[in-house]
Amino acid sequence: MLCALAGIPAALAIVPAAEQVPFALSVLLPTLAPFLAPAALLGAGLVLSGMPARRRVRVASRIRDLSTLALAVLGAVVPGAAYGAVVVTAERAGAPVDLVRTLAPGSMTAPPDRTIPAQDEVHGRLQIWTPPGGAQHAPILFDVHGGGWTTDAQMQATLRDLAQRGWLVVRPEYPLASPGHPTWQEAPRSLARSYAWVARHAGTLGGDPRRISVFGDSAGGDLAVNLADRIAAGTLDGIDDAAALPVPRAVVALYPTVDVAAVQRVRALGAGKAAEEFVGGTPAEPPERYQTLDARTWATRGDPPTLIIRGGADTFVPPDSVRDFVAAARARGAAVTDLRVPLANHAFDAQARESAGYQLVTGAAECFLSEHG
Repeated sequence: MLCALAGIPAALAIVPAAEQVPFALSVLLPTLAPFLAPAALLGAGLVLSGMPARRRVRVASRIRDLSTLALAVLGAVVPGAAYGAVVVTAERAGAPVDLVRTLAPGSMTAPPDRTIPAQDEVHGRLQIWTPPGGAQHAPILFDVHGGGWTTDAQMQATLRDLAQRGWLVVRPEYPLASPGHPTWQEAPRSLARSYAWVARHAGTLGGDPRRISVFGDSAGGDLAVNLADRIAAGTLDGIDDAAALPVPRAVVALYPTVDVAAVQRVRALGAGKAAEEFVGGTPAEPPERYQTLDARTWATRGDPPTLIIRGGADTFVPPDSVRDFVAAARARGAAVTDLRVPLANHAFDAQARESAGYQLVTGAAECFLSEHG
């Protein structure tokens, strides 16, 4: 069970210290539910068995026992409901959760098989996870990491899992923002150059340039959606021969920041501060920058099929902002599947390998990518 805590540091990277405990608890509930709920029910049973049956019991003792019982029941119901929401959503998505596997959560650490040093036209290194037996004309999954635009959030186990399912996973570095150094323009251009490099060298890497899909989480989810949509529309800037790039076959975005202006208005979890560092101000100061980053700006009928997986109780990315993007994209003819997990918070899948959320994401992603990519 301690492995379930391994993914917490990445999730807390940009969260203010005062908010880290409640955020961590809400994110961990679905992961720890298989342990918390039975323990709480056991506690409730012990309280009931220990409550005196006699009528003449001191009122204070009775109140104490009933309060303890109520807390025990609550301790079972809350994580159980969060866990159940993930399981039901996964079943509906055609990616059922193996309940036995959730009892053995593992570390999210899974180092890449190889790392390609930075090239002239690529900002940073490229990390590679290869399918079993090596890659030969394998479909390519181009991963755009999250981390609130300011840090590099690791989801290595997820990428390893998808590689085990047959994809050649390529994860580029891109410029991160810092105070006084916004990267709202630099980061997308770096990713476009990395994508172009991967497409040109796909054969050498062991991949098929005709079957590239894009994957991204959180801040990387928005960057991934925009990258794919702009490639499809031929509107990429800062790169030569953009029109010749292969259009991604599909996009999978986890709890994406599709409306950066909406994230900027979130005062909790350091979200607003991170957005301002990335863009270089508030929406009132450089509004055209926020417009450029808004995924609705680039949504068209020609977009690659897109799967969004998100929590219905996300405290970092406002759920309404994702809902509005989905509605706008569909209104323009884009094929967007919105997989919403009730009660789930941001990064609900990224705390432990084999957790219910982890199984939902990897299973649903495999189904979607296999269908379209």
